[in-house]
Amino acid sequence: MPDEKVSLFILAVLNMSVYCRTQALAFRGAGGEPPRS
Repeated sequence: MPDEKVSLFILAVLNMSVYCRTQALAFRGAGGEPPRS
């Protein structure tokens, strides 16, 4: 596996975790139900 694909994969995973965290915070701040994983 080339290094480029590895770094892209790591970036995608990090972006997904950050996105899920911000979504959860937004739901909590709005007083709604937390998103189900």
